[in-house]
Amino acid sequence: METEISERLKGVDWPFTYKRLVLHTDKLIFYRYPRFRSGPGSQNLALGLTSEDIAQSAIEKVISGRRSWPEGLDLFVVLKQVARSVLSNLVVEVAKKPEFLLLDNEDSPINAVAQTEDQSMEDFYKERWQVIQEAVESDDDLQLLKFAIEHALDLNEKPTRSNLAAMLEIPPQEVTNQRRRLDRLVRKLMNDKLKTVKN
Repeated sequence: METEISERLKGVDWPFTYKRLVLHTDKLIFYRYPRFRSGPGSQNLALGLTSEDIAQSAIEKVISGRRSWPEGLDLFVVLKQVARSVLSNLVVEVAKKPEFLLLDNEDSPINAVAQTEDQSMEDFYKERWQVIQEAVESDDDLQLLKFAIEHALDLNEKPTRSNLAAMLEIPPQEVTNQRRRLDRLVRKLMNDKLKTVKN
């Protein structure tokens, strides 16, 4: 069985298949998960994840045999299903991160500074969380917003705009305004740090 699948894999036009899969993943991110994009108009996920990463992961799962390729089923159909599964799992992981929840809002996707090539995802999260802490230090409203989101997570509640508004006793639009303000502050601080490192 493995030999038969191996022979089928040898006959695949991988460069063409890879390009098709990346394009398909781009569309999934853009249309299916707009709130998880790295910025307005972007076709990458927030926090340094790209459609290329997802396509490569899907292909590796099929080649390694971790995901089956049933005989008679078009390979691209299988890869699309695997890519959708990989993407869905990544979105769940990103959605759990307090850094994302703190900046995410219904009206404007976050515009995260990209993860550098030599930086692990864990280090990227830590750095971004430190910047968030720095951004709220001198702003009482943003400190309360951060506290409310963390409190909701502790209670296993989703920190939606309406939940946060009720918790903070402010209008929902004010929650959106505060998140946008925090988003701008964090992006500026991270960009400043990036410029400092480059210089």
